[in-house]
Amino acid sequence: MENSALKSLPLRFTFRSKLFLGLGAIGLLILTLLALANRVIQEAFHHLQETRTQHLGPLVDINNLQTQINRIYSLEIELTRSLDYFAVTTQLETLSSESQLFTKQLSHFLDGHQARDTLDMQRLGLYWKGYQADLQRIQKHAARMETEQVLHISTYESFPRFTNITRTLQRIANDTETEASKIFDHAIDHHHQLRRTFLVAAAIGFAFYVAYMFFFLRSLSHRLSRLTDGAARLSEGRAEQPIEVQGNDELTELAIAFNAMQQEVAFRENALREAGGQLEHRVNLRTHELQETNKRLSNEVEERRRAEQALRLLSLAVEQSPVSVMITDTRGRIEYVNNAFVKISGYSPKEAVGETPALLKSGLTSRETYRDLWSTIARGSDWEGELHNRKRDGSLYWEHARISPVKNVDGEITHYLSVQEDVTLRREHEAKIAFQAQYDALTELPNRALAIDRLSQTIHHAVRTSCRVALMFIDLDDFKKINDSLGHEIGDELLVQASKRLRQAVRKEDTVARHGGDEFLVIMGDLSDVSDSKNLVSKILNAFAPPFTVSGYDLVVTPSIGLAVFPDDGGDPNTLLRNADLAMYQAKSLGRNTFQFFTQEIHDYSLRRLEMERYLRGALERDEMRVFFQPLVETTTSQIVGAEALIRWESAEIGWVMPDGFIEIAENTGLICPIGDWILLEACRQVQKWRNQRGIDFHLSVNVSPRQFLGRSIVESVRRALQMSGFPANQLHLEVTEGLLIRNRGEARETLGELKDMGIRLVLDDFGTGYSSLSYLKSFPFHSMKIDRSFINDITTNSDTRALVNAAVTMGKSLGLEVVAEGVETQEQLVILRQMGCSLAQGYYFSKPQAAEEFQRDWILPQLRPAGSAH
Repeated sequence: MENSALKSLPLRFTFRSKLFLGLGAIGLLILTLLALANRVIQEAFHHLQETRTQHLGPLVDINNLQTQINRIYSLEIELTRSLDYFAVTTQLETLSSESQLFTKQLSHFLDGHQARDTLDMQRLGLYWKGYQADLQRIQKHAARMETEQVLHISTYESFPRFTNITRTLQRIANDTETEASKIFDHAIDHHHQLRRTFLVAAAIGFAFYVAYMFFFLRSLSHRLSRLTDGAARLSEGRAEQPIEVQGNDELTELAIAFNAMQQEVAFRENALREAGGQLEHRVNLRTHELQETNKRLSNEVEERRRAEQALRLLSLAVEQSPVSVMITDTRGRIEYVNNAFVKISGYSPKEAVGETPALLKSGLTSRETYRDLWSTIARGSDWEGELHNRKRDGSLYWEHARISPVKNVDGEITHYLSVQEDVTLRREHEAKIAFQAQYDALTELPNRALAIDRLSQTIHHAVRTSCRVALMFIDLDDFKKINDSLGHEIGDELLVQASKRLRQAVRKEDTVARHGGDEFLVIMGDLSDVSDSKNLVSKILNAFAPPFTVSGYDLVVTPSIGLAVFPDDGGDPNTLLRNADLAMYQAKSLGRNTFQFFTQEIHDYSLRRLEMERYLRGALERDEMRVFFQPLVETTTSQIVGAEALIRWESAEIGWVMPDGFIEIAENTGLICPIGDWILLEACRQVQKWRNQRGIDFHLSVNVSPRQFLGRSIVESVRRALQMSGFPANQLHLEVTEGLLIRNRGEARETLGELKDMGIRLVLDDFGTGYSSLSYLKSFPFHSMKIDRSFINDITTNSDTRALVNAAVTMGKSLGLEVVAEGVETQEQLVILRQMGCSLAQGYYFSKPQAAEEFQRDWILPQLRPAGSAH
């Protein structure tokens, strides 16, 4: 019977299949845990990437905008201090490009963050439009060299808008940073939740696998033990209970066969084995529960250890922070201060803890500020502002404070956290900048901007009191020569002494200001009559009569003074300043060391000068410039050896204009450079044409302006003229004045040396009119020198002048230079120069400057006719 049952029992699960089933379960568990871990990592990375993209990127953009707007404001501040036309032009180009770049960056920033369209975002665009309009106005006035307008706009209009932009960018950055911190904390919490889910799933999976293997091994062990025991008992002949039949494998068949022999005892042994199995099962369950409890306790201990480590790290960071940190309770009692607080305030932790922040009060911070502070933090909001506090030693300092409420898990305020930064140095820098914006750093006088403001106030007072206001525009005569010859340190000290004399000469209620360079302003109010100002002018002229003693030098500097009176000469500060400036130039033209009131004639002359400049700007394009030639002759034979090229202007609007009518305007406006290049090329072309057609051989002299030497452009101009005309370099004489050598000796020496290496011959023009002509003859590579016409005019009537000219001729010959006398107008002058040994001369005695056709008729053709032929 048992044999038939054994044969009919099918084998479903062998030991091999059970083993493979266990291995497959552990593999599936590992894959599941890997997939769960991958999800945890991917979500954490996604949250971090989202935080970086949405919040760190805008912070970088805001930082770039802040840097760019600071650079624009720095260029604007530098623009107010520039007095040189070329420096202003360069800065205008830089300011324009920087403004355009900021506009693009701001537009990109606002377009890229339309989802965060806050009130600050809208204000930022409006603030920039206003500030950009101010910049455009500044550029417009700076292009016209109207520096007072530039400084006024920069000081009173653009600076508040710049401040609004900076503060708005800071608020946007703070809001973005706060939002990023919240999102990042949320991402960390979510990551911890996924991590806990992963650990729980892993623990459950491994628990199930351990239970499966336990029961499998236990079943196998028990079944083998039962078979072994049954076989032992069977061998001893003892009848025992049947072996428990489990499963459908090989052991099942063996158990069934064994039970066939021990059928009677099998039932009792099964009962005992089942009872033991149940007890062991309960023990195993309890053991598993204890293991799970132990794991949870281990995890809690690990979390507590990490929290304590983070707390220690945070404590060290706060303690070592460079900014002051203070924690108080809700009543304001100090519970903690860090080392930075001790260093800044001077109070030790023992002295501070238990006290209130009132121990730092100086009495200089307004009560409204403290009321706003406490009302803000009591509502649970952050407060930020600046406090003027007092240290333990009594010294005052400024702090930028940010006070935040600290809340528990229930949202209740338990403490207040205050983070303060010492901004005293920044405040001092701001005060210094404010002083520099209104006062001259050298003389400590009010600068032009403050002078204009005070002039406006004086005018308003004069309107109310029906009195007059006089504005003096004072320029120191020949100051530039002193500055160039003795150095800027001597010039600066001279300006300081001059400012002191001006302050001593005027009334206490008058304002003395430095307009710039060697120019000063004096504002006189409460005048009942214009004549009242003449007494003050006389005091100023007398104050400058004694020489100035500077570093051992006794220097005589005289003032030229122009006066404009309100309301006769203008109803606003700018008009008065312009008219006083015009009157000052009129005083200079009258001989200097004098004063001149503004008149309508002066105004008309200024208008004519502006009109002349307007016509001059298009003269070259309209082909109105003409080249004239004046011969240079030998004093012994009166034969022509060269020609000086001179320029004339045939204007279609105003007719013929001599050089003294437009050269100064061309110098001041920079038009002298293209005009100089044009006359150099045209003169070379004309003389080379005579050389090719007539076979004549004489040199060409051309005057060059010091402005043509800026950037050494004269070298390229000469090289281009020689190449385009074919004129030989050794026949070209360039005449330079002493002014070029004074301004930049190093660059001038290098440029003149390069011209000499090209074969050009160099001539020092107007010799004897400067301070250091003798040293220049030795220091620079000159071939010739020209004695100024002012000496030649008096050579026949003034013995001293004749002696000076004789000495100059002798000195030039001893240095191997060719000496040229210009301005020769009489035969008597020529005879004296010939006797002195002067080799060359030019002037009206020989010929006035002539157009090319006349010069060819009178000087070129006669040289080609045979001797004795008809003229």
